[in-house]
Amino acid sequence: MTKTRQTDTSIWIGAEGQRLPIGKVTVLSVTERETEFGINYLYKFIDEAGNRITWFASTDQYLQTGDACIIAKATVKKHSEWAGRKETLISRAKIEEIK
Repeated sequence: MTKTRQTDTSIWIGAEGQRLPIGKVTVLSVTERETEFGINYLYKFIDEAGNRITWFASTDQYLQTGDACIIAKATVKKHSEWAGRKETLISRAKIEEIK
């Protein structure tokens, strides 16, 4: 029996170094990691178009898996691929709650 891989529709967002609004996203996962500089948080998001976004934050944003929020602004740090999926790594994100 052969397994068929689902086609991933994720594309890279913006250009590296560009500051832009990303919009509504859903939290896929939150990982808390201890580093030599203190606690670091790894947030993985997916937007409404299916694009994957990764953010390493130094402060807890109190988001949980499944939460919806808005990334009002973020700087595109890097475009990469993880497990065959295109991901946009962001920094300096400004998160807003959906009201």
